[in-house]
This record gives sequence, structure tokens and C-alpha cells, in this order.
Amino acid sequence: MAIGLREKLTGYGLFLGALSAILTAAKLYAVAAGLVLWLTATLIAAFWIEDTRRHPRLKRLFAPRRIGALYRRMTIRVARWPRDWRLYDKALLIAVVYPIGIPLVLWIYPGKAASLGGVEVLPAPDAAWQQVMVGGLICLHIFALIQSATARTKGSEWKFWLWLIVALAFAGAFAGALAFAGAGALAFAGAISFAFAGAFAGAFAFAGAFSGAVALAVVGAGAVALAESTERGFGNAAYIALTSTLLAVLFGTLTAVSWNELNDEIRVTFLFLGLLPLVNAVFDYVSYSVTLWLLRAGVRKPRIALLTGLCDLAVAALLFLALGAALVVMIASINQWADVPLYPLVPLFHGIRLAPDDYLWLYLMMFSTILPTVLHAAVATFSLGSWLTIPARRALYGMIDDPDALPAAAAPLLIGLYWTACLLVPLILCYGLYLLGQTYVDAALDAYLRVLESIACHIGPASCPA
Repeated sequence: MAIGLREKLTGYGLFLGALSAILTAAKLYAVAAGLVLWLTATLIAAFWIEDTRRHPRLKRLFAPRRIGALYRRMTIRVARWPRDWRLYDKALLIAVVYPIGIPLVLWIYPGKAASLGGVEVLPAPDAAWQQVMVGGLICLHIFALIQSATARTKGSEWKFWLWLIVALAFAGAFAGALAFAGAGALAFAGAISFAFAGAFAGAFAFAGAFSGAVALAVVGAGAVALAESTERGFGNAAYIALTSTLLAVLFGTLTAVSWNELNDEIRVTFLFLGLLPLVNAVFDYVSYSVTLWLLRAGVRKPRIALLTGLCDLAVAALLFLALGAALVVMIASINQWADVPLYPLVPLFHGIRLAPDDYLWLYLMMFSTILPTVLHAAVATFSLGSWLTIPARRALYGMIDDPDALPAAAAPLLIGLYWTACLLVPLILCYGLYLLGQTYVDAALDAYLRVLESIACHIGPASCPA
């Protein structure tokens, strides 16, 4: 005997609702919340089974050979991202914008001074109108850039150039609004304002603060040449040449400039908007490429997606350590080559030990390397649904169309339970990893610092905190 939709909904509501109420009275709130989620998923499954439009889609989802179809649908677009110069360009952009975007947001609200490398480059705003104006200009600038990119994608060249000119106008207004605070603030503004240039964001900022209009013109010409090379299909070679040239020019600046005559703002601008983003971007690119490669492996075989996510975390941890070591070696070498230490490492290590909260900016600067990895590992937990065996999938597949009372009533309950488990198990795993990290994060950071301090001591006594 067939059961109607109304009878099904009434039965599910009475059974799961009453059970949830009993658990709530027993103060088992988490379990009761899980039952409410199960009830919701069950009701959705019941409606889908009766809906002639969604019914075939639901059957395809549980087809015996369509293992991991839901996980594939979630991740396949990202997995198809290219790993060529376009990914490297995004890594360069993030390496510049990420560490300075957060201080800038905090400058806009709640109005804190913005710092680079612990050195204040943008004093706290004197009035609320400054925060509103700068925030509005940034939003308009980003909007114009998005419109420009959309116009180019659609082939409307005149709209592309129009919106690009508008974006440049807002960028100039933004930089002018912060010019009152000095060269460091102008560089700070330049990195955001010229972010459309991707790889040249830091170069624009450094040139504007350090060398003026001539350097800005040279950097602008380089940006145009880079864009032309990528349009002609030489993107990979162009970005390799770009990185090599920028590193050579920046390292050559070390011996060509009298650093003892320059203030701390210029020094941190050179490091944090010049050299460090380039090094950081290389590691970011490697990390992103590994993440995409492992993500594609998980899309091909969803049952190993959780394993690929864990492997990604392991690789990211090694890259995070390698990035820290590379930055220590580079800064220590720069301090030796320049006529004055640009950024002494000994006070940095002591400061991290004594007041770690004051150096949150440092972790945020390096966190861009492992952020996609963490997201991949979190998303990979949602592939656990693909572990449902083929016999179980075949049974659910048959129950969806079964007219008998017992299978017809059980199908929405079992499908709802499956969906609930697919959602709750990943959340529980992520929460467990969070608790595990909270327990061992101090020990892990201490071991990380010890390795970096050991590397610094091998370079020379001037960089050794011991």
C-alpha cells in the first residue's frame, strides 16, 4: 500500500520531533540539534522524491556507479584552474595585498594605525571623514576594476579602457588622500591602488615612495610589456623574466643606495613591498600548484580525496617551514650587504618570544601560503559521502521508486541521514582538528622558531638571538 506525502511528513515530524524534544529536555543539545538537521534533510528528501522535476536528479545522485558525484560538483571548477602564469600572477597579487590589506581594513575601521613590519606607515585617522573617504575610494576602485575585467572578457574593448581609466582615477584619488602621511603611506596606498598590475603592485608602491615619477614610468612600461607578452602567448617566459629582473634590480639597490640616510618607512617598504612579496609569491605558487594537483586527484577518485587533503596539509607544513627559512636567510643576507641593518633579526626573534601578539602581522603575511591548503583539507572531508558502498547505494536507488509502504517511508529517512552525516562528520572532524591545534599550537610554533633561530645563528652572530 502506497503512503502519501502528507502521511510521511506527519510520521517524520512526530518521530524525530518528539525524540529531539526528549533530548533537549535531557540537556543533550548537540544531539538534539543533529536530529533537527536530520528531520530537515528528511523532509527535503521526501519533497524531492515526490517532485517530478527533482526526482530524476535525486536518482542520478544515488546511482551505483556515480560515486562522489556531489563532491565532484563542488570542486571540479576549482580543480580545472590553470597552473601556469595566471596562477603565478594571482600569487604575486595576494603576496602584496594580503599582508597590507588587513592593516588597511583596520585603519578604515576601527581606526587603528597601519603598520608594515611593525613600523607605522599610516597614522591613525584624525577624523571619521578620512576613513569614510578612503574606504569609499577603495570600493569604487575595486568596482571599476571588476567592470573593466568583465568588459574585456566579453570583448568590449572600449568599455574595458573606459573602466580602466575610471579605476586609475580612483587609484590616484586614493593615493592622494593618503599622501599627507609621507612616503611610507604613499607606498602603502600604491600597493592597493595599482593592484590591477598583479606582479607590479609592489614595484609601483616602492617606485612611488623611493624614486618618483621616472621609476613609476619605467615600472608602468614594464607592466604594459608584460601584458603584451601574455597576450601573445609568452606568459610563462614573461613572468620568469619579470621575477628574475625584479630580484636583480632590488638586490642591486642594496649596494647602490645609502641606507643609513633613509628612515625606517623606506626600509620596510623596500622589504615588505619589494623583496619579500616576490619570495613569498614563489612559495605561494608552489603551494597553490600542489593543492590544485591534489584536488584534481581527489576529483578523479573521490574516495581518496580526504587522503589528498591530508597530504596537502603535510606538504604545506614543509613549505611553511621552507618559506620561513628562506626569509630568514634573505633578510640576514640583506642586513650584511647593506651599509646598515635594514631589519635586524635579533629584536624580531626576541619580540616574537616575549610578545607574540604584537607580531600577528608576520604570521598573517606568511599564512597566504597555506590558506588554500587549509580550505582544501576542509572541503576534502565532504568527500566522505563517496565511501557509501555500492550495495548501499543500489539499495537506496531502488527504494526511491519502490511503491511499498516500508521502503517508501524509509527512503527519505535514510537519504536524510546520509545527507546529515555528510554535513556533520566533516564539521566534527574540523572542530576536532581545531581543538588539537589549540592544544599543540604553542609547542609547534616554539619548534618552528627554534629551527629558524638555528638557521639565523649559522648565518652569523649578528643574526643569532642566543
